[in-house]
Amino acid sequence: MKIPKKYLIFGVIVLFLVIIGINDIKSGKTVQSGNQVTQSENTGQKLESEEGNVTVSIKYLAGKSDGNTLVFEITLDTHSEPLDSFDFTKEITLERNGKSIAPLSVNPAGSEHHRTAEIAFTKIESPFTMVVANLAGINRREFTFSNL
Repeated sequence: MKIPKKYLIFGVIVLFLVIIGINDIKSGKTVQSGNQVTQSENTGQKLESEEGNVTVSIKYLAGKSDGNTLVFEITLDTHSEPLDSFDFTKEITLERNGKSIAPLSVNPAGSEHHRTAEIAFTKIESPFTMVVANLAGINRREFTFSNL
């Protein structure tokens, strides 16, 4: 019996997705509703949101943070529009108790549809909100960190 090529490709894709899902379960990650929240013992907290055809992932880098700074890796991914005009320095801030805090340093990388930046802020007490402004027609995306 010969299996049609389209069914074989579909089966391989499903198998790949199942393997990825099993790997996530084994790694001890948990997911909560709203913005996707992932917690891992080794990597710190990661928040993710997809709006305006752009996925924004923010990962707290516990190993690079210290008593004076909070360091995050921010990833922007899309397949529909270039992201080169997005300015990490101007468009990403922390907010707490009505105060907005600009980054201490920004180290961007990537271009076009896939950009990342390592961003450091002066350490503040949680909970606080990281705001990503003016990205892909979305004026304001909020990511709340409550246990750092």
